[in-house]
Amino acid sequence: MTDFRRQFAESLAAATLGQPKNVDLRPAAELLAAELRIDPAEIYPAGVSKDGNFKVRFEQSPRARESSVGLAVLYGQATRGGSVLVARRLVESRDSSKRAVILTERLPESGWAVTAVVQRESSQIGEHLHGLFPDVELTSVPLHDESRKEPRAWLVMQGSQSKYRDAEGKWYNYPLGIPNSLQIQVEDLLICYRPASEASEGRRIFGLGRIDVLEPDGGGGRFARYDRYMTISPNLTFEQLGGDSRNNRTNAIVPASADFVSRLYEMLGITSPEGLPEVEDEGPGPEPRPNPESFTFELVARMAAESNLLVPDDAISSSVAALRSGKHLMLVGPPGTGKTSFAQVLAEAARASGKTRGWAIATATADWTSADTVGSYRLGRDQTLYFRPGQVLQAIDSDSWLIVDELNRADVDKAFGQLFTVLSGQAVTLPFDEERRRADGSADVRAPAIVPVGAEPPALTHIHRVGREWRLITTINSRDRDFLFRLSYALLRRFAIVDVPTPSREVYEQILLAKAATGSDDLDSRIAALISLPMRPLGPAILLDCATFVRERCSTFASGPAPGDLGIVALRDAIRAFVVPQLDDLSPAQLGGIVRHLAQGALKGMTREDIARLFADSLGVRFEDLLQDDDAPRG
Repeated sequence: MTDFRRQFAESLAAATLGQPKNVDLRPAAELLAAELRIDPAEIYPAGVSKDGNFKVRFEQSPRARESSVGLAVLYGQATRGGSVLVARRLVESRDSSKRAVILTERLPESGWAVTAVVQRESSQIGEHLHGLFPDVELTSVPLHDESRKEPRAWLVMQGSQSKYRDAEGKWYNYPLGIPNSLQIQVEDLLICYRPASEASEGRRIFGLGRIDVLEPDGGGGRFARYDRYMTISPNLTFEQLGGDSRNNRTNAIVPASADFVSRLYEMLGITSPEGLPEVEDEGPGPEPRPNPESFTFELVARMAAESNLLVPDDAISSSVAALRSGKHLMLVGPPGTGKTSFAQVLAEAARASGKTRGWAIATATADWTSADTVGSYRLGRDQTLYFRPGQVLQAIDSDSWLIVDELNRADVDKAFGQLFTVLSGQAVTLPFDEERRRADGSADVRAPAIVPVGAEPPALTHIHRVGREWRLITTINSRDRDFLFRLSYALLRRFAIVDVPTPSREVYEQILLAKAATGSDDLDSRIAALISLPMRPLGPAILLDCATFVRERCSTFASGPAPGDLGIVALRDAIRAFVVPQLDDLSPAQLGGIVRHLAQGALKGMTREDIARLFADSLGVRFEDLLQDDDAPRG
C-alpha cells in the first residue's frame, strides 16, 4: 500500500461521519487535493448514508454546488451502484459545476479506499486515481456540449434460467463492473437474445425494450425497467438481421450497430421505439434483495427435508457455519450418502437467502486442465483467437457458487494450480491476452487477473474480482481421503472439511422400509444386512438402488412375492450392479472378508464359491484368492 493510500485511509478512519459541515472529512480532501495537484477549495467532501441523500449532500450549500470535485464518503445504507447512478446524473448535468465525483468506501480487508470515479471525458482524475487504486470503477461521461442526443442500442444476453432477477417484458437485471454495464442509460434500447445453447435453429433474438428507469438492485447491480417492449415471436436469428454484429461474443452486453437496429425495425414493422407496445401494467417491482443473514441451519435443514435428503444435523450446522464464516467447503463421505445432493441444497439455500446470485455444478474428471477451470484461447468465427473463461472463472464473474463434484478425480496441479493460489488468498495474473472495449469502442487488451478479497490487484490487468460471498463446494469420497494430504496447508486452511457419514442402522432400516420395501420380509432383511458390510460402508443411495432393483425384478410375479431363490438371484444381480463397483480398490483378502459376510447374510443360501466367482469375474481377481480364510482380516 502506498503512503498516500495509507494516509488517506487513516484520515477517513479517524473521521466521525455525520458531523455538520463535514469538518472531519477535510483532512482527507486536502490529501486528495495535494495528490491531484489541485486547489483544496475545489474539492467538497460529504458523507452519504443513503443513496437518496447523495444529490442533496452536493447541492446543500453554495460551496457544495460550486466545487468542481465531489468526495463522497459512503457509509450506512449507501451503495456504490446507487451512488454511481446519481453521481453520473450530477456530472453530466448542464447545470452542474462538477467535473468529477470520487466515491470512497470502507473495505473490510483493507480499510477506506477510492472505489469509483465518475468524471467528464476531459478530466484525468480517474486515470490518476486508477494508478493508486487499481480496482477503481471508472465512468467517463460526455462534456455538456457533447451530451449524447440519441439513445444507443445494446445486445444483452439473457438466459431463460437467468441467475439474475430478470423479468421478460418488464426489466433486465445486470451487475455493475462487467463490460459496458456503466454505459447503459435511460431511453436506450435493449435487444434481448438467448445463449446459443438455448436457441432452436439459431433463433436467439426474442425481445426489444426501451429503458424508462434505471435503479439499483441492492446488490451492486441495476434494474433496467422498460416503458415499451415487444416480444419477438417467432424468435429471430442473427442471420436474418444481416449477421452477428457483436464486437465481443463473450460479453453479456455489447453495442448494436445502427444498421443492425434498422434491420430489426424493418423486421418488426416499426420505424422508431415509439412503435413498440407500451408496458401496460408494471405490477410489483423487483422483490427486495434477500438478507444473507437468513442463510441459517433452519433454512438448510428445511430444504434438505423437502428434498427427502437425510443429512445429520451436525453436518448441516458445520457446513452452514463454515460457509457463513467465509470458508469454502469439502464434503467427505462414503459413496451414496447424498454429498452431491446436500451440496446442491446448500447452494440453493444460499441463492434463496441472497448470499449468491446462483450456482452451477461441474463433475471433475481426470482429463481436466486449467483450460476447463480457468480458461484458454478459443478460435472465434472470424478465425481470431479470444480468451474464454473456464467453468470456475465463469462462476466467479457471475457471482455464482460452484459445486465441483468428485474433486478427487482431477489432477489437482494440472487443473487447479492457479485457482488454488487464488483460494489461498493471493492474486494471480493469467498468461493470456483478454480484450475488452472502452467507452469509445476501441480495444483494451490486457492480461486477465483473478483477485481474491483483500489482495492487491496487479497493475495493468483486467480484473476478475472474487466476490466476498463467493464459495466453492467440493465433494470427495472417503475412500479417497488421502487426496487431502496432497493439498497444501495454505489451501486447506481456506476450506472446512465436513464429514457426511452413513446414517445409524435404525435410521437406515427406516429409510429402506419407507422408500423401497420389496414386499418380502426375507428380502428386506437380506438387503438390511448390507448396512454392516465390512471394509466399505455404503450410503443410503446405493442400498436404495439395490432394494428398488430387487423390487422391480420381483414385481414380474403378479401373484405375489417372487419365490425365495429367484429373489436371491435378483439381489445377487443388484449387488453385482451397485455394490461391487464400489469395491474395486480393495485387496483380495479384504474382498474375501466381504464374500464371507454376504454368504452369512444378504446372500445366505448361496455358496461362498458362487459369490467369490461373481467377484472374480467383475473385479478381475483370482477366484482362489477370495477363499483364503487365513489372509482375511478378523473382527
